Amino acid sequence: MGTLLVHLHLPLRPPRSLRFILFPADPTPDSRRRTVRMPTSREADTFAAVSFLSQGRATMPPDPRRTRPPNSDFAPPATRRPAWQRSPWLWLAIALVGVGLAFRLIDFDSLESSADQLPSIAYHRIAEYPHDPTAYTQGLTVHDGRLFESTGRFGESSLREVDVTTGEVLRRYDLDESIFGEGLCRWQDSWLMLTWRNELLLKFDGETLQPVGEHPWPHEGWGITHDGRRLIVSDGTDRLFFVDPTTFEPTGHVDVTLQGRRLDRLNELEFIDGHVFANVWYRNFIVKIDPTDGRVVAKIDLEQLRKEIRVADRDAVLNGIAYDPTDGSLLVTGKLWPKLYRIRLEK
Repeated sequence: MGTLLVHLHLPLRPPRSLRFILFPADPTPDSRRRTVRMPTSREADTFAAVSFLSQGRATMPPDPRRTRPPNSDFAPPATRRPAWQRSPWLWLAIALVGVGLAFRLIDFDSLESSADQLPSIAYHRIAEYPHDPTAYTQGLTVHDGRLFESTGRFGESSLREVDVTTGEVLRRYDLDESIFGEGLCRWQDSWLMLTWRNELLLKFDGETLQPVGEHPWPHEGWGITHDGRRLIVSDGTDRLFFVDPTTFEPTGHVDVTLQGRRLDRLNELEFIDGHVFANVWYRNFIVKIDPTDGRVVAKIDLEQLRKEIRVADRDAVLNGIAYDPTDGSLLVTGKLWPKLYRIRLEK
């Protein structure tokens, strides 16, 4: 092996890199001057070794930066993945969300299958009326032949009296923008209205619709009705609470089941002839519940009405049940629905 002489160029300015010029000690016809560029710490994260071959050539090994996987902290910036993409916790969270969604889909199909096995209560349509298409309906109640409605969403929540035949809002009380209104029922000479996550039950004067008080409710508020003795409240789960209408303290509860499976997302409620009728969020049917044991004993399938609405908004779900004792009919509608329907159940 020949001997190599190394001449080191030192420029006046601080170098970005060092240049080594290699001359063979014993020149041969094939010999040529070779310049090898050595990266400094400012350009590379590791020093490369120089190997000399017997013919007097100097070669550099492959740049390790070009062969590092892109998830390496030492990969070139142009190819380096962001740190959040390299976090194993991120991918674990994504996997768990995917599994949760898969189970939700399975649960959805299973619940639909269970609902298909329920007895279905037939009905016929009596009339349809205009309804405020901006009303995010939460509660619907008929009192003395007049229709009252509570609406939700922050900045849009209200208690209102509505003309059934025209859909005109006759009078209303708008809630504070920080309150998300929910279900509504009449108790004696007052209106009681739930709030979603404000943990309040609001009380209004039965005639003026002006607020007269509030009471703590340490759960989410969804639907509310009464059986003449106690309030019945849903909180979006499968549980119905029985509440003292004077102290507003829970006195008991029942868990609702459909074909042996728990049925959650119970929403607007109405008590009719000894049973609780309930909307189920994102379902196009109303369930009839035995309040003594929580069993769903029948359903009212309103799929056809939902198809007629043709509102693309995914929040435009069936919600709102009002029993009219004057003729035994039901008024039903939904959030953001432009129509209100009067139906009569067949015996």
